[in-house]
This record gives sequence, structure tokens and C-alpha cells, in this order.
Amino acid sequence: MTAKTYRTKSAKITAMQLPLDDRPAYGDDNFHSAGRALAERVKEIAVWMVENGHDGNPDDEDTTDWDETDFAPNGEPLPSWGINFIEFESSDGTLNARSGDWIILDADGTFRICKPNVFEETYERADV
Repeated sequence: MTAKTYRTKSAKITAMQLPLDDRPAYGDDNFHSAGRALAERVKEIAVWMVENGHDGNPDDEDTTDWDETDFAPNGEPLPSWGINFIEFESSDGTLNARSGDWIILDADGTFRICKPNVFEETYERADV
């Protein structure tokens, strides 16, 4: 999964969409493997954020209880994330992106959240 470039009439942004939580019902043979795959896709977005300037989880200074899933490949801490969310700090306060939401990296380096319907109405692919 790679970040794509999108544009409005006035600005170009980079964005990634949190995958929809499409796991089968609990108890289904594929429930756990689908959850792991979903978590990997969400983690890719958290890593992308750190690689593009987000400072991860600066408030969590004690990382002794963390495991490798809490860090980007460069060793930086990731924003809080799970199977269907990413929570992160921005100039707008604490933001919580949920399944299906878009995380936008503005031209000024600010990460924001955009609901899918607003994103579709506002942006078009720029790198097609």
C-alpha cells in the first residue's frame, strides 16, 4: 500500500485511507488472520505518518513495555493505533481516525482527518 497524491482546486495533499474493518464474524475460521492483515495495513499508515514528519507518541516517554509493533523501522515511536483506528496529536488537538477515514498530509506538513464522503467531494487523484 502506498500513499497517493490528490488535489483540490487550490492545493495538493498526500493521503492514505484507513481500511474498512471487513473482518468476518467472530468465530469464523478467518477472523484472526483477517484481523492481523487489517492491523498490518493500519500500521503501514502509522509508519507513513512518522516517515513524513509526525512525531509519533511524544507523551509516552517510557517505552520499556512496548514491542516492535509500537515503532517505525527508523526506531521512532508510532502514533497510537489498532485494528480500526489511529489516534494522534495535531495542532487541532487529539485526532482519532476510524475505519474508512482518510489521513491527510497537507502541503504545510500538518496531518488531518477527513471523512470519506467529504474526501470524495473535495479531492481528485493528481498522480493518475
